[in-house]
Amino acid sequence: SREGFEKHRSAEHLANWRAFKATDPFVGAPTFDFYNLAEGSGAAPAPPPGPGIFCLNVDIRIRPEVRAEFLEVIRNNARGSNRDEPLCLQYAWGEDAKVRNLFHFHEEYKGGD
Repeated sequence: SREGFEKHRSAEHLANWRAFKATDPFVGAPTFDFYNLAEGSGAAPAPPPGPGIFCLNVDIRIRPEVRAEFLEVIRNNARGSNRDEPLCLQYAWGEDAKVRNLFHFHEEYKGGD
């Protein structure tokens, strides 16, 4: 179910993200991979896997001159998603180990059904 993800997209704490991405901060277009969770990693307790858990991986490469603003916006997104969104199971991100200003995201959302 994409319900949790769709609610995430309209979350109030993403207002700064929407404004930031309107400034053309990317080097190339972000890439998105969407899927339904078949099995969890076992690293943390999670609801039983199945079609009710919607996941995505995102790769974003930013222009160096917007790095500080990007980090501030993304930290706010992660805090808000993990703390305030009941359908968000995980919003994790980090910078690529080899390529500066390339960031990877993993997000998991449950449906309301």
